[in-house]
Amino acid sequence: MRRLLLLTTLVLAPCAAQDPFAGVLRALDEERKQEACAGFCSLYEGASTGEKGRALGRGYDEFRRRGLVGLWLQALDQLANLNPTDVELRWSRVRVLWDLRLLTRARAALDDLATLAAGDPRLAEWGGWVAFLSFDHEEAGRSLKGPVGEHQQDLVRSLESARGRQLVTLILGCLALPIVALFAFKRFERWLSSL
Repeated sequence: MRRLLLLTTLVLAPCAAQDPFAGVLRALDEERKQEACAGFCSLYEGASTGEKGRALGRGYDEFRRRGLVGLWLQALDQLANLNPTDVELRWSRVRVLWDLRLLTRARAALDDLATLAAGDPRLAEWGGWVAFLSFDHEEAGRSLKGPVGEHQQDLVRSLESARGRQLVTLILGCLALPIVALFAFKRFERWLSSL
């Protein structure tokens, strides 16, 4: 992997003078996908801390615009393996999984991130949005702040109330069935005796 990154850096370096993304974009346009992926990884590795966030945003936009989100996730996974403590890289992965509505994977990525970013308020917020899209209203109500969180809590209360009403209806229905059956049987007896 390191050799491919070095080779890609050497091949794409001349066109990176104007725009660091130029080589990656050209590789994407020419459908040299693995080279583009390795080129982005090399670009990210060489970027300063402030540039890394911009590189992640632009990389996602460029790969997504070309319909290569799977390749983008592959690049993020490669970078995560090379940089196991890079929190912003992992946040980018959570965002991509959430955007694609791969909610189970997004929840797993958040769980992995919880060890690296313990205490980060984004954990609860993103966990709440994943729960919201997963129809886990109780978790969303606990995690999300403001009107959305309040709405989720109201929804949980409404669902609990509806469950209570359904239970009462079920019990009354179970009690009413034998009574109705008894009246029907008595009517049937009267009808038989009238013959």
